[in-house]
Amino acid sequence: MNYLFYFYEAIQDDEKDTVPETQEPYYVQCQWFNETLDLDQETTENPDYCLLTVTDLANYWQITITRDMLIEKFPPSNCLIHKFRNKVLRLSLQGSQWIHGHQIQWAIVIKNDDQIEMKLRVHYFDSIYGIAGSVNMDKLSDERKSELNKAWYKNSAIASRKSNETEEALNIRHKDIQDINQKLRDALESLKKESIESRLTLFSNFSKVLNAKKERIVELACQVDYLNKRKREDNDEDNDDTRSRKKISSAQIEESFPQVVEPIQQSQTNLIKQEELSQSQFSQSSQSSHIPKNIINLSMSDSEEEYNDEEEEEEDEFEALFNKSKTKKFDF
Repeated sequence: MNYLFYFYEAIQDDEKDTVPETQEPYYVQCQWFNETLDLDQETTENPDYCLLTVTDLANYWQITITRDMLIEKFPPSNCLIHKFRNKVLRLSLQGSQWIHGHQIQWAIVIKNDDQIEMKLRVHYFDSIYGIAGSVNMDKLSDERKSELNKAWYKNSAIASRKSNETEEALNIRHKDIQDINQKLRDALESLKKESIESRLTLFSNFSKVLNAKKERIVELACQVDYLNKRKREDNDEDNDDTRSRKKISSAQIEESFPQVVEPIQQSQTNLIKQEELSQSQFSQSSQSSHIPKNIINLSMSDSEEEYNDEEEEEEDEFEALFNKSKTKKFDF
């Protein structure tokens, strides 16, 4: 069965803060057994999660991390929230240094010559941290140093090969993602250009339609103004007609009422008789004379026409008065 190997460093943590800055770190090897870390699920099994090996290049310490050990040594607390306990422990054992914006770090405390304590520190700020839990590790015998050295080198080579394969696969994937990203960018730019061109075309067509509608509105407004003007003129003409009709009707109404007609004066009767005598004398003289009728007619045409016009007007007035006298009473 192939296991995963993780290599990382752990700092030396002295409780009295007397650790020199030149102190060499401790090197940690984690052989992960590919088990799912779940401390919340109730089970009677106690699986092994990983094998930790710590060295300062002179001595080796080793411990097997089990489920019961993690439940006992790393209980939920302010530094290790129950909701994120599984994730924090798994990542810390695999060598991760950050989780949710907080730094996690393993620190080694030397208890005695044969034992060390490995603490999990969760940093809130640079100098403020809390202890999530710790495990004690026993020192291995000198007879196992050569065996551990060979296993360390072998595991380092395996981990390096896996890391190189993973890095190569990630580089290929990254290159593919970059190509896809570039294609998407090019497609986005082309879509932007097409969108701008389509918008400009749409705006130009819309402006044409809008201008045509405006011209049509102006034309219709002119027609409405013309029709209103014609309507006002027609109303004025109708008003004039109604006024004239009213005048005519009022005149007719006045005529329908009986009126007092003045009597014919003696002078008017004398004038009528003189005109009749003059006409008869003139007709007799024209008949007795030897002047041709056409000459008489020519000589009398101008004066006769004027006289006839006046005579006709007087006759019309006389007839009107006479007709009214037939139906009306006169007061003498």
